[in-house]
Amino acid sequence: MIECIYKFLKIPYNVKYCLRHVAPLLKKGTTMKGTAALALAQKVSELIQLCASFQAKYGRYYSQDKGNNAEACELCDEILTRQIEIAALLDVSTLEAQQAAGDEWWKRHDVIDLSIAKTMMQQVSHLIASCAYQEAETGTSERSHAVRSAQASIASLLHPSARMMALSSGSAKSERYAG
Repeated sequence: MIECIYKFLKIPYNVKYCLRHVAPLLKKGTTMKGTAALALAQKVSELIQLCASFQAKYGRYYSQDKGNNAEACELCDEILTRQIEIAALLDVSTLEAQQAAGDEWWKRHDVIDLSIAKTMMQQVSHLIASCAYQEAETGTSERSHAVRSAQASIASLLHPSARMMALSSGSAKSERYAG
């Protein structure tokens, strides 16, 4: 039986697998590039799809207190896995920084809401544009304020445990940042 990560605080097999295979891709000292921002958009799109499916099946205000549905727990685990993958694509300094928590949806809901995932996609769109602008303007991918703030906004929308797991596994910063 799949144990729901939100209720039992255990890492499911698929999350362990993801972290074990993302960690070797690390390269420190690099910055966000447009290609990494596009990869981030793909992961956030997948998160939106999972959130929409979850919300359609179980409603917007689903609570683990109502019972431990194995299918709901599996979907919760997939949603958290996707958040970990998103966190892994952000700069380590963004994840390590004390985040000014934006919405703190995790205090009200057991699972990220579709509207929060859509807000995350808006921030990813801003990040893509900022990276493109920065690369075109300077010819490099130096970290600009716009890129840093967009990443901080995205990180603040992720569940804190997703950010912690990405940092603790050393999986933040994919090889896509390297030139």
